[in-house]
Amino acid sequence: GIGLNVNQRAEDFSDELRPRAISLAMALRRQVDRQPLAVALLRNLDASYQKIFCGGSGSPSSMPKNSAPSAPN
Repeated sequence: GIGLNVNQRAEDFSDELRPRAISLAMALRRQVDRQPLAVALLRNLDASYQKIFCGGSGSPSSMPKNSAPSAPN
């Protein structure tokens, strides 16, 4: 999975994380509307998936059967 800090402020992060954590709102210095962000993220993930695993055509190419990484024991 992925995680994305969208509208958090510095004070929303713990003292331990605050020096190295950031959100889109902090980077852009404005609030971010989550719905269009989610739509854009999913569209880009889908396009990347299609290029990597389907040769960009929507049909499976020579993708290995067990291409997903395994969970650590």
